[in-house]
Amino acid sequence: MLEVAVFSSACLVLLGAGWAWKLRRSVEAATNQLTEERRLRHAAESRARWMNDHDLYTGLPRAHSFAKRVGDLLSRADPRESKQIVALKLAHVNKTIRTLGHGPGLTLVRDFARQLRAMEFEAYGMCGRDLFLVFGDKRQMNAKLRQRVALTDTVVFRTSSTPGFSAGVSTWPEHGRSVSALLRRAETALAVAIRTREGWVDYRRPMEPDEADLQLLSVFRRTGGAGLDTVFQPQIDIHSGKVVGAEALARWDVAGVGLVPPGRFIPLLEDAGLIRHVTKRVIEQAVRIAGRLRRDGFPCPVAVNVAVADLMGPKLRVDILQALRSYGGLPGDLKLELTETSVAGYPDMVRGAMRRLRSDGIRVSLDDFGTGYSSLSYLSDFPVHELKIDRSFVNRMRERHQDRSIVRAMIAMGHELGLIVIAEGVESEYELKSLQRYGCDHAQGFLVSQPLREAEFIEFVRMASVGRSWTTCELRGPLQVKR
Repeated sequence: MLEVAVFSSACLVLLGAGWAWKLRRSVEAATNQLTEERRLRHAAESRARWMNDHDLYTGLPRAHSFAKRVGDLLSRADPRESKQIVALKLAHVNKTIRTLGHGPGLTLVRDFARQLRAMEFEAYGMCGRDLFLVFGDKRQMNAKLRQRVALTDTVVFRTSSTPGFSAGVSTWPEHGRSVSALLRRAETALAVAIRTREGWVDYRRPMEPDEADLQLLSVFRRTGGAGLDTVFQPQIDIHSGKVVGAEALARWDVAGVGLVPPGRFIPLLEDAGLIRHVTKRVIEQAVRIAGRLRRDGFPCPVAVNVAVADLMGPKLRVDILQALRSYGGLPGDLKLELTETSVAGYPDMVRGAMRRLRSDGIRVSLDDFGTGYSSLSYLSDFPVHELKIDRSFVNRMRERHQDRSIVRAMIAMGHELGLIVIAEGVESEYELKSLQRYGCDHAQGFLVSQPLREAEFIEFVRMASVGRSWTTCELRGPLQVKR
């Protein structure tokens, strides 16, 4: 019995030891698995944080990480040492991608990032696909980065050369003590560099938008453009004296401010992306007035100047067709005017938009002709109906024979291309008589009439239509019509 008891006890001990060993191995395995899962989770979280804080293709910190790093560096910096933030825009990245594909474009970006890192500045950043941020000592910036501007070509990109770029610079503490202020001012300077095609631009206070202009934009957004109105300037046939059309012009009377000149509020609204609201209103008024005059027996197409951004956008054609339906207009009641410089900037897209409008029966005039430099070579390829000679040439005809020659040449060229030629800004009898001798078709300007409000314009057209037609030989001042 004792032997049996001892044997049984030994078996139980062995079984217990085996079970304990197996349990310990299971616990160790589970612990190792949990440890590995925790390590993998931490690695994934670290990778996600890194990807959130860094650009995937270049490895440079994103803007928020760059700002945090610069903030830490500035908190320990000596105010007697000038530091700079430089915003760099790499040239032709989008063009390279459109032409050669994403691979070469991203290679260009990565190579430029490596070149920046090799300069060993204090902090780097990336904002978007082609905007780089650099922070460092001012003397280092001038010695390592600014000198590179002279070695680059911002107009033509060659893959074998140093990539071209534009740079905007803000200096600490001169231009601000906070990172946000320095970044904003560096980007303001960069915008000026891109617009003026300069390689390196230091921030200056005059670059800041005017407070009064910002207030005007705020008023426009808040009120929906309350106070906007449309006036109409008649256009006449130079030889018969008949009213053959008009140009619709926007006017803005702001409560508490007064009448704001178009030369001020139009560029403001264009830059802010709000000009479409003005264009839509002017088109509606032009179609309404032109349709009314046509139905009354006084056909008078009205022209509206449109921004090239509106022309290439999806809404302009919709707005035009909606206005024609709403006010019983015909396509011939409306003309669109585009400036020569805007056409020259986007020839292919503008050409396509013009052709779509022509298929709808909408005529297009080329405004301010002679102020651009590149449209002569492709003017014949654009579906343009009219050519408007810029007022600067018309007003200088008496003093400068060069301008007289230019006006004659533009009239002859327009006629050779089968276009109607309009001279704008006609203010004297000399100008009108000269234009008649040169064979110009139509005229517009203060000599004929100043811009008129709706009721005055309608009365002007009616009186001119039923009254005695006038010619340049009989002209003694602004158009006189029978009352």
